[in-house]
Amino acid sequence: MGAGAAVRTRADPYRAAFRRVTRYVVTQLLAGNDYVVRGLEMYYVLNLSPSDVATVLRVPVGRVRGWLQRVHDAGLGAAVAARVAPAVLMRVRGARLTPLLVPVPDGGGMLRCRVCGASVPPSKAAAHVVNKHRDIVMRYVDALLPLLSP
Repeated sequence: MGAGAAVRTRADPYRAAFRRVTRYVVTQLLAGNDYVVRGLEMYYVLNLSPSDVATVLRVPVGRVRGWLQRVHDAGLGAAVAARVAPAVLMRVRGARLTPLLVPVPDGGGMLRCRVCGASVPPSKAAAHVVNKHRDIVMRYVDALLPLLSP
């Protein structure tokens, strides 16, 4: 190794996984997708199968598997995600984040952003939070990480 080479420790993959999984969960909560976080809790904390989670939440099982795949990708693999996700979910849920997007009364299902006032369809809620309010997401992530990291 050269003089300026960084030395990787065993905690590095977990640190990155904590950050990425926390960012995903915080984004979903700020977007008002509380059901996604409930589904992840059912899978990682209560050890329900994806099909059982889908039945309880009344969503297609493919959607639940999609959520799990995004957490696995964020957690740098299924094994790391399985160790990181329960801690992240419990800590983020305890933070009681208020969604940035709220339903518009008589808005035909549209959501209104409490920060910028934009009208957003529910299918684009998480993308709006990530693209327009990344600074808010990262503030929450940075505040939660010291409570989580190994």
